[in-house]
Amino acid sequence: ISPSWEDEISRIHLLNPWSNRDLIPLPVEHVVLDKSTRYLVQLLQELRPAVYSSSSHPSKVDRATIKRCNRALENIDLDSLKQAIPGQSSRSYAILREMEALENVPNDVFADMPHPTVETYRLVLRSFAKDPKGNPFDAESVIKRMKQRYEEFAQTEMAPRIMHWNDALSAWAVNNSIDYREEKAYHAANLLQKLKSENLMDCSSYTHTLRACLASSKSSSSKRAKTIGIEVGTKVFADYKVQISNNDGVKAISFPYSLYLQICLQVSDTDRKHELALSAFDDGCEHGVINNYILDSLSKTLSSEVYQRKMSSYWDFSSRDKNKPAHIFQRLPTRVTRNAHFNKRQQEAGW
Repeated sequence: ISPSWEDEISRIHLLNPWSNRDLIPLPVEHVVLDKSTRYLVQLLQELRPAVYSSSSHPSKVDRATIKRCNRALENIDLDSLKQAIPGQSSRSYAILREMEALENVPNDVFADMPHPTVETYRLVLRSFAKDPKGNPFDAESVIKRMKQRYEEFAQTEMAPRIMHWNDALSAWAVNNSIDYREEKAYHAANLLQKLKSENLMDCSSYTHTLRACLASSKSSSSKRAKTIGIEVGTKVFADYKVQISNNDGVKAISFPYSLYLQICLQVSDTDRKHELALSAFDDGCEHGVINNYILDSLSKTLSSEVYQRKMSSYWDFSSRDKNKPAHIFQRLPTRVTRNAHFNKRQQEAGW
């Protein structure tokens, strides 16, 4: 791996097989949809000029509207909160593409023509951010079309924000397709570098990128994917620490440290594993972000001997008391926990 991760990333030139249909309406027959989504897509298709000009006009009673489309997208998002649903982004993306196909149809043809709003795009991106079977390239193309509306059509509300790009980074992190197993860490890091150059990143941007690196580093069937995840993750974490030190709008939070310690766990060389993990832990102490999740990750990454030696000033391991990370955490001084985050659900999600 090159010392400069930007140089290494620049060598990756993978063809995006979806780029040739960025602005082409998505045929509903090419996507497996549930019954309710398919029905809404069919209602949207009825509003196309080519359809209603050669047949009867769409029903004015049962018709697709902006409110109805956005409510359907909200329901898809709510479903994903209960359980991750593979393919959920296909449902939301099919609705968006049909709405975009109607943008040349003025509102005076039918009242409340379902043209996509900024809320529409936000909900679609949220579905990509949680879908393990979603296409991250499609997530990025959604934001690019938002940017096009902002730059070319002066739709100021469509200006992509950091949260939109973070959803695209999350799409890379959650994707478990074998097609991206080896390169997902590179793709996420490459996108992060672009956002960094435009000052469109925050601490969550680094968190999602580290999630992608961790997923690659855990690969048991691809040694190359594992190596890429570890090396790119190490460079991303190093860059994160630089941004914190420079006070460039990126603050120190607990989640990146916990994720990076989990990446360190995948390092095969014991000496290097300990060196990287201890360095990350010491830096976390300096910024006061240590929580019980970080302690748990540290205990799994270090050998028992090294871990006990490191924590001996806070805990007597020879006693009969429980020595789980949660108990040790209660003995830590406030200076190393002053900025810690404790939301378990956010910790697991990487937010």
